[in-house]
Amino acid sequence: AEHPYVDVLVHYEGETPFRRILRALLHGSPLDDITGLTLRRPDGTVTRTGHFVSDLPRRQIPDAVLPSPYLRGYFDSLVNDKWRDDPMVMAVWETSRGGPYACTFCEWGDSALNKMSWFSDERAAQEFEWFARNKIHNIHAADANFGILPRDVGLAERVAALKERYGFPKNVHMNTAKNHVDAVFRIMKRWNEVGLTIGATIAVQSLNHDTLVAIHRENMAVTKDLELQVQYQKLRIPTYVEF
Repeated sequence: AEHPYVDVLVHYEGETPFRRILRALLHGSPLDDITGLTLRRPDGTVTRTGHFVSDLPRRQIPDAVLPSPYLRGYFDSLVNDKWRDDPMVMAVWETSRGGPYACTFCEWGDSALNKMSWFSDERAAQEFEWFARNKIHNIHAADANFGILPRDVGLAERVAALKERYGFPKNVHMNTAKNHVDAVFRIMKRWNEVGLTIGATIAVQSLNHDTLVAIHRENMAVTKDLELQVQYQKLRIPTYVEF
């Protein structure tokens, strides 16, 4: 009601509903048949479509449905020498979606979203090669927990090899897995060797046990963060804290 310029909200994964919205508008069809929307009616009332959360897909959109905009060439027209020389240019890289945790404060922790899906290793590596070949300085990885999948260490090694080959990107900002200390350490160690990371993340929500219980975060032990910090210090790998 406070934002009358908003007509439709799409909840959770948006690509498929957004396509359906565009088709409905194109053909003059009502939006009521599209699950997972909040609509503003012409009279100002607000309603939701379908059974809402119970009807929504469990983030299982396959790779083929969401083609890579980088590999399809949609960004090729933007690449030029000025863009390549700009250290502020950033590209978003998504290799997986969702997360297994249920942290109260986190959108990824919604019970409807905490199943994971992921794009193929080949797609992820080819996208990173596109970044490297086009000299993109900064990459922001959209994954919630890179390092959580068995394939992530191998994918990180392929990324490191691309950095050695092309000299780009200069930095990758990555949300790493919280309870996979060994995998995350191997990834950060390798990336630090090739100058690819701005520093390893130490994510601390609280040092108070009662607080961790209240936000459903007690399964993520602070001791694991401390173990990682000691290992990073020994190898002079820079770290920063998200608190």
